[in-house]
Amino acid sequence: MFENGVSRVDKPTTSGDLKAIILGEESTADVKKYVAKFKIPEKPCLVYAIFSEENKVDDVKNFLDNFKSDEKDLVTSVEAGICAYVKFDDFSPSDSEQSSAEYARLMTDSVYEELGIKVKIGVGSTAAGLKDCAVSYRQAVSAVKMGEIFAGNSSVFTFKEYILIKIFKDLPEYKLKEFLNALLENDAKEIFGDKEMIDTAEEFFNTNFNVSETARKMFMHRNTLMYRIDKIDKATGLDIRKFQDAVTFKIITILYRLMENKDES
Repeated sequence: MFENGVSRVDKPTTSGDLKAIILGEESTADVKKYVAKFKIPEKPCLVYAIFSEENKVDDVKNFLDNFKSDEKDLVTSVEAGICAYVKFDDFSPSDSEQSSAEYARLMTDSVYEELGIKVKIGVGSTAAGLKDCAVSYRQAVSAVKMGEIFAGNSSVFTFKEYILIKIFKDLPEYKLKEFLNALLENDAKEIFGDKEMIDTAEEFFNTNFNVSETARKMFMHRNTLMYRIDKIDKATGLDIRKFQDAVTFKIITILYRLMENKDES
């Protein structure tokens, strides 16, 4: 009753409405009015958060307005240096993450080719409809912020990929230290502080434990890769060729980087 009974005398602009919806500042009643007025599809959607230089965000927004693959998709500037792209589709759980990440990579490549602007894109999870897109937007923003800590060289980050990191990040600092001390032995600290070793392990995981493919992607000899994997094993007691040990190694890496980031900030 409250939502239906209260209305603003001065309605914001169309882009203002959309911005408020994406930021979760509109009531359910106002979202429904917006959907009805502009004939927004009542179907699943997800939000891409596109980060660019602050003074370039309008250029990126205008480009994406023409780039979007469906007229019903929505694009607007949201916060300083960030614009949001709401994409509607019949997402299937089996391929939505992969296809949405591929679309984000296409966007980053296209923006750079046409405008010469490098952007980073976060991909939120699928929302039931526009009324729930604020959650997807927050996830997309969070994915970029997590990705900058753990994969600074990448340009596309999906929330599902970083959800474990988000869980750990939300823990109190004393808990992070407690977990890290329980898992990290003295001889292992050198490994987790060595970017070259960590990057090697990450690439090994990304290629699904394929030694030959990892060596090829890192432009190194297979024997050099095996030497590094053995060195990790000796220092940490974790054979990252085994799934269980690889998971433990990944968790320690997350905890170590989170603590390192807290110390820097």
